[in-house]
Amino acid sequence: MGSITGKILSFSSNKELEHVTVTVLNANMQTNTNGSGIFFINNVPFGKYTLQIFARDFSTKNIPFEIKENNSFLDFGLIFLESALPIAQEENLIYLSNEDVMDIEKGESQSIAGVLTASKDVFYKTVAYEFSPTFFRPRSLDASYTNITLNGTVMNKLYHNRPQWSNWGGLNDVMRNQDFTSNSQPSETNFGTIGGITNMNTRSSLNRKGLKVSYAASNRSYTGRVMATYNTGLLGNGWYFTFTGSYRFAQEGFREGTPYKAISFLTAIEKQFSNKHSLNFTAIYASNSRGKSSPNTKEVYDLKHINYNAYWG
Repeated sequence: MGSITGKILSFSSNKELEHVTVTVLNANMQTNTNGSGIFFINNVPFGKYTLQIFARDFSTKNIPFEIKENNSFLDFGLIFLESALPIAQEENLIYLSNEDVMDIEKGESQSIAGVLTASKDVFYKTVAYEFSPTFFRPRSLDASYTNITLNGTVMNKLYHNRPQWSNWGGLNDVMRNQDFTSNSQPSETNFGTIGGITNMNTRSSLNRKGLKVSYAASNRSYTGRVMATYNTGLLGNGWYFTFTGSYRFAQEGFREGTPYKAISFLTAIEKQFSNKHSLNFTAIYASNSRGKSSPNTKEVYDLKHINYNAYWG
């Protein structure tokens, strides 16, 4: 048996990070850092392991290590975590853009929104902020040239090759783990395409342990949203479980005659066999019923006000 210790700090501020989850994968051992950012784990069996360090708003770090019989105490020293908060803020824009411009039949503008706001590219981020994803097409390419994948599986529809974001709408908490590959560069999950690839990873082991409940109010597509997510973290024998659900509702949205009712659930189960092998199961249920609003000219707005819906009359 051996012991490990270390101190975790923020890379940008050099501040000690408290309540960071430190896990010895495949050994069913887990602890949190104290107020000084220090962690201790005792009674680690001899062998090779991976130390996983997770903190909210920071990039997860995996460190391989080995406990040897002749060296049973291991000090990792200072471990720095890089902030991931700016990326998470950009991904929030994906959800808002979907509700603003969602096309139930084509989903074209939704895909462009995801491509722009999920990217780390400086140009794409500037475009998403200055021009809005609604009115911009990278290289004049529409959504059919972009692949949206879920755990590496292409989600583009077969009949028009565009993704339909409403198939997993409302599941924000578990869809934030995204990787973007621009243009035709190779991706870790799929072959590159001319419009790039956005991959959403729903592995339960990537989510923070605990319960999260939130409520949001809006004056756009819906008036309220209730969302809850529970992650078990590492259980015995390498099992992880994630459960999340949301309910979005409106008797009438911003436009006249636009009721909204959407219910979404997701269950993710992961079994880790080793540091390099795991099996993940994800089940999604997403039901969306809503009233559509009509495109209007300025003349119609002047006559009937901005919330007028010609489909409703």
